[in-house]
Amino acid sequence: MSDSVEDTLRTKESKIINFLTSGASIGGFIDESISVSFPIRNLIKKQVNEIVPLQVCRYSMTPNGFRDWCADIDPKSDVPMNQLVEFYWDVILLMESKFMVENVDFLQFRKYLIDRFNRKVNYAKSAVPSLSFWRNIGDYYNLLYLPDFLNNLIYCKVTSDVILHITIQDTDIPNLVNHFKDVLLIFLEFADLVKCTKIRLYLNKNFNFIYLNKILKNLNWISGKVVKNENRDDNIPTIDDLMCSDENFIILEFDA
Repeated sequence: MSDSVEDTLRTKESKIINFLTSGASIGGFIDESISVSFPIRNLIKKQVNEIVPLQVCRYSMTPNGFRDWCADIDPKSDVPMNQLVEFYWDVILLMESKFMVENVDFLQFRKYLIDRFNRKVNYAKSAVPSLSFWRNIGDYYNLLYLPDFLNNLIYCKVTSDVILHITIQDTDIPNLVNHFKDVLLIFLEFADLVKCTKIRLYLNKNFNFIYLNKILKNLNWISGKVVKNENRDDNIPTIDDLMCSDENFIILEFDA
């Protein structure tokens, strides 16, 4: 990924963080574990009067003495629509750009993503989901923030096959490895909250293998498996192949 694209994505992430921490959207957060979710139908213009509020949950102690996801944060109802729409698109773009092929023109990728979104929302009944589930535009997009374990925002999406796709930023992989069982439990509980039957965790395979191997060698003990990457050699490349790929990831799957 070029420096200019990385700078653009960092700028968008800064805007996301400012939106969440300013207090204008969800009341702000600093050191709490939270999730923020929204359905893509919020971006359909003709349904502007049917906007579903941001679902904001806190990972906190329940009355039974267990930690779980609780929808106990009320998002602000007076956030300007243009700010919400910009937030939605920034989250979608940050999530989908994790699969962007190296050296793709960023403006072209954004246009491609908008075209995919339009096909998803306008032709939902006739659209054929991709066999590579990560390629499908999400029904919901999610942000997780787990400051007790990881330093960065975690971008996720829920696809129509009821799989929760979770991407981990490279700089968080060492912390993920050190707290893997705790973080995995949080992910599985979140999958239950959003009614998913599986989670898929995407880790950069080019990162330090010492860290990745610590997870892989214990994978069977935690009922996980490695999912094969998409085979890109069997067919003539399509626009999808030229724009996106999962080849840089080790994909781990767990039943929720």
